[in-house]
Amino acid sequence: MPPTTTSPGSGNLQGGSTITQQLVRNYYNDIGTAQTASRKIKEIFVAQKLAQAKSKQWILQQYLNTVLLGGNVYGVGAAAQYYFGLAPNQLSKITPAQAAMIAALIQSPNGFSPNPKAGQAYAGLVYRWKYVLRTMDQMGTLSPQDYAQALKKFPAVVPPPNNTWNGYRGYIMQAVQNELQSTYNYSLTRINTGGLRVVTTVNKNLMNSLYGTARSAERLMRRCTPPALLSGQAPAPCKSLPKWVHFGAVLEDVHNGAILAWYGGPNYNKKNCKNCQYDNALESRNQVGSSFKTYVLATAVSQGMNVRSSILNGDSPLWIPPDSQPTTLAKRGNQAPPGGGYYEVVNDESGNNSFGPVHVQTATAVSLNTAYTDLWHRVAYNTTTRRHPVTDMAKAFGVDVHLSGMTGGPNPMEDEAGIALGQASLTAEEQATTIATLADNGLYHSPHVIKDIIVGNSTVPAKIIQRNVLSAGQAADVDWALSADTSAGGTAAGLGLDNGQPVIAKTGTTNLSQSAYFMAATPKYAMADALFVEKPHCPARFGSQCSSPASLAFEPPPGVQTLFGVGGMSGYGGQYPAYIWHQFFTRNFNGLPVEQFPPVNDDGQKWNLFGTLPKPKPKHDHNTGGGHHCQGQGPFGCHGQATPTPTPTSTPTGIPTPTATPTKHPFATTGSPAAKSGGAGAGALALALVIVAGPSLPVVSRLRSRRSRARKSAPPPPGG
Repeated sequence: MPPTTTSPGSGNLQGGSTITQQLVRNYYNDIGTAQTASRKIKEIFVAQKLAQAKSKQWILQQYLNTVLLGGNVYGVGAAAQYYFGLAPNQLSKITPAQAAMIAALIQSPNGFSPNPKAGQAYAGLVYRWKYVLRTMDQMGTLSPQDYAQALKKFPAVVPPPNNTWNGYRGYIMQAVQNELQSTYNYSLTRINTGGLRVVTTVNKNLMNSLYGTARSAERLMRRCTPPALLSGQAPAPCKSLPKWVHFGAVLEDVHNGAILAWYGGPNYNKKNCKNCQYDNALESRNQVGSSFKTYVLATAVSQGMNVRSSILNGDSPLWIPPDSQPTTLAKRGNQAPPGGGYYEVVNDESGNNSFGPVHVQTATAVSLNTAYTDLWHRVAYNTTTRRHPVTDMAKAFGVDVHLSGMTGGPNPMEDEAGIALGQASLTAEEQATTIATLADNGLYHSPHVIKDIIVGNSTVPAKIIQRNVLSAGQAADVDWALSADTSAGGTAAGLGLDNGQPVIAKTGTTNLSQSAYFMAATPKYAMADALFVEKPHCPARFGSQCSSPASLAFEPPPGVQTLFGVGGMSGYGGQYPAYIWHQFFTRNFNGLPVEQFPPVNDDGQKWNLFGTLPKPKPKHDHNTGGGHHCQGQGPFGCHGQATPTPTPTSTPTGIPTPTATPTKHPFATTGSPAAKSGGAGAGALALALVIVAGPSLPVVSRLRSRRSRARKSAPPPPGG
């Protein structure tokens, strides 16, 4: 139907619909635009009820705030900004000529054009513009002098803003649209016609810097020239940067959950890229490897574990009892304990990988699979309430436990020991929110990209959910346990900040190096980033090469998509993902004043998951045996000795969720083997250990430690 014009204060109409009917059609979702008698009757009925309930002034105002005014511009406020560069708070500066042009557009918003080169579209708009001014003069809205002045020159318009979805703008627009629908319950119709002005949380400088950092790392990977900061880590024969390797990252403000920047993909509208409109940071789900140990750690602390005095079991191999027997000690040795139900975990398939009794901070920094799987068994199931505390903890941190594969579907993972090693599939956004929550004293803020929604003269502030996941004291304890990951011996050694700023961090790598994560935070900013492959699976024809801990110490089978060899590295979270974090944070935040995390507490009780402790060796004893001599000597108490080979804890098993539960990963294939996890850590420690205590395998062909099989059907996830 043709547009309608109405003289305010009169009932004179032109066209087939009143302003009230047009408002109803534009504003209410269930009216529609179909040219049918039933729809028209419904429209008239609703319009009559609205006219009885609201004043003509209110109806006119809402109409002007929602009417289409060319392209995708809705509402006179948006039109003033689009055509004349006038912000909402500058509308009082609009001239009569400019206002008349906007009013003229109502008759044919997509048939008129203010572009002088548009031919008939421009001529039609000028004619209508003159008609509007003449009518205003006749009505007395304009004085003769103002009318003459306005007619002198058709108003010039500013260059149109970049409203395309090219580059990273598309990811921002898509995220805003999704948030308007999911958080604010806006319909697409209201989004498109509601005259909304949305202010985002995105910092353009940080967005540009993050994309620049990612592209610099891409160039290094393509050229097979690993940066000097990674020179001490396990290299691999380089295969450049295959097209099926993807990257995602999310930066959050620790104190409010605002997403300041993210890397969703190379270009939303990139040509010949069928999956570029799928957001790698906010939507893509990938197994997170050993970074999931953070959730196990937080659960243990919430249940009363003292992070400074407690002793975990770092022996390898280690047989983990069912989670229905939380107080039963794990069994050491190569033979399965009698009775069944035990799950075997190893730290590393080669060399001195048995750490014996180990402190929490050490087990975290080196990312010991056995220690953390055993800790999971201690806290994973409440036999009284029948709840799964680790699942509940992940949910409190903001993880979608259903889409991640932890709950729901025919084979939920929450009872599988492999979940401790990262076989669940999370987004980079979920990981960033988790580490941000820990950095803000255990206070969760829902991640968001919308700061304000402005409609006319009203502003809707961001809707932010806040809740205490941990007490401030508990969060301080977890932070302390995570504070050694970028220190010497950690899985991301040397990749924190060099200005003295403490960093809490955790790496994660899946079996076969099919995804690699790094999440880290300062007291102000938190970021998680990940590299992952497009099709994370291992064909059944390779048999034990996909799941055997021994075979996983080598390069993955041919034909399997893996990060092994990408950019000349072996594919750990403590390599390129940690390097990208380091480069970005150094560039943007290294100059900020140093801020300390709250000190660790002595809250809770000493847990001893090892059992009877061995007698400490004399301090001068430099025995390079199984690692038991390290007990009680601080986070990395074996300095100068041959520490057990902590192959990167991020063993690659980046298969999307290994259950039938949908993971929202466009490339995920259900039924893929679960991720396995590497034993000790990756990072600088891995290379040193391979040289000192490892097997006589070439460093370039050796992968890292992997995780043992998941307790049920899925093989366990990656390590560091």
